[in-house]
Amino acid sequence: TARRELISGAGDAALDFLLKILPSMPVPPFDGVRDGLVYHLSNLSMAGFMVKKEDIYIEIAGIKAAAAKKSGSGSNANIPQSQPRRVQASELLIIDIKNISATLDDAAWSFEQTYMPYLKGSGKANTRLWDGAIRLKFELRRRIATVGEKDPVTGLPLDPTWEPVLCLNDRTCTIGGIELTIQGESRIAWVANRLVSVLKNPLRDYVVSVIINALKTHSGWLIDVLNKNLSNYWDFILRTAKLQLDDLPKLARHHVTEAEIPADTEETVELVWRERVPLGLNILTNDESGYLKVIDFPPGTQ
Repeated sequence: TARRELISGAGDAALDFLLKILPSMPVPPFDGVRDGLVYHLSNLSMAGFMVKKEDIYIEIAGIKAAAAKKSGSGSNANIPQSQPRRVQASELLIIDIKNISATLDDAAWSFEQTYMPYLKGSGKANTRLWDGAIRLKFELRRRIATVGEKDPVTGLPLDPTWEPVLCLNDRTCTIGGIELTIQGESRIAWVANRLVSVLKNPLRDYVVSVIINALKTHSGWLIDVLNKNLSNYWDFILRTAKLQLDDLPKLARHHVTEAEIPADTEETVELVWRERVPLGLNILTNDESGYLKVIDFPPGTQ
């Protein structure tokens, strides 16, 4: 049926998107300063990201269902589980992904004290994340499908033909649990234990922010696939959601509807440090503002 095809198609697109984008996504180094410890985590990778189609839940035009049946469930497990309800265009499609897990193994960590006795050390770290969840909310807008004749004065379309189009409205991510294991020299074991207590929750929040940013940056690929898959069902979707095409908000220039290839600009500057040498200052690289921030000037530096 059309409902089952809608649910399954949206689930397939979401699963492909998550398994193609997130595992290959580079995770920038995690740096900071806390309680006199300058810490650094690098070589972070989401290659261990895992999600199953049966843990993807779709709500489209008020119809809710799992994207795939659970193991051992009957053959009707992915038939819509709720009756259609009136929905807003701003939440026409909601994709919930649950039970996400990930492993970030063989990360490199280092620390340096900013006070006596100026201890420093390094080693490997393994991180395990579980009970993660992602929600993607898409809104329905309208865009010009065919222009037709244009006004000779203004150049604007006189009688354009419109079509529905999905856009990303909101995205959220949560991680329920995190386990951080640090390996290093026994003589600095107490510092390693302290690092675990200091880094565990900030690292979880950092991974969440990286995922949310990736979902926004790469959402064009998923939206493009969804719009193509749903193009034959717009009439059915509008009737089910009790929406009128003419009442939908117009697509704006800033809305992303397809994958974009970022263009290189002369304003882009890349800084690469080939060696780990003291800079004479502590810099915070993961501030929410997106700017580098100088935290302090360690004693004894230039």
